[in-house]
Amino acid sequence: MAVLAAAGVLLAVVRPSAKPANAVPEAYLGTWNGSVGAEPATRATPATQWTRISLTVKRGKVTAAVGGGNNRRREQGSGRMLGCRYAVRLTKVEPNSLVLKSFNDRPVDGAQSKPGEACPQGMTVTLTRVRPGVLQYDESQSGPAGAPAPAAFNHARIHRTGN
Repeated sequence: MAVLAAAGVLLAVVRPSAKPANAVPEAYLGTWNGSVGAEPATRATPATQWTRISLTVKRGKVTAAVGGGNNRRREQGSGRMLGCRYAVRLTKVEPNSLVLKSFNDRPVDGAQSKPGEACPQGMTVTLTRVRPGVLQYDESQSGPAGAPAPAAFNHARIHRTGN
C-alpha cells in the first residue's frame, strides 16, 4: 500500500496481489512427469520394479478440481502392470507447497489391477517446490481411524514437461 498526499488530502493506493493465497500459483501449472525406482514390499503393496508418475495441474482455487494424473507400476515377481488414473481437487495452498486430494480414482487402460488394488481412493498428493521446473511429489493415503500417520505410497521428484 502506498500513501500519497495531494493538496492536503491523503490518498491510499492499494495494489492487489497477483494471486489470492487460495489459488494454484503459476509455478505449479503444467504437466509434470517423474519416476520412482524399485521399492520394497510393504504390508499394503508388493515390491515394485518402478513407478511412473504423470500429473497435470490447472488453474483453480481451493475446493476446485485442478487437474489429474496417473501412476503406472510394474510388480516384481509377477510382472503385472498396475496403474491408476485420478482427478485432483485443491485442498490447501501453503507458502512452498500445494495439497491435492484425488477423486474418481480408477485403473488405467491396460492395467492388470483390480479396483482398489492400485488406486487408493482419496489419496493425498503434496507438491513441494524444489526449484523452477522441479517439484517433490509425495503421495499418501490416510490409514484407519486413530492411525498415527498416513500410509506412504509414491515419493518422487517430478519435472515440468509441458504447459
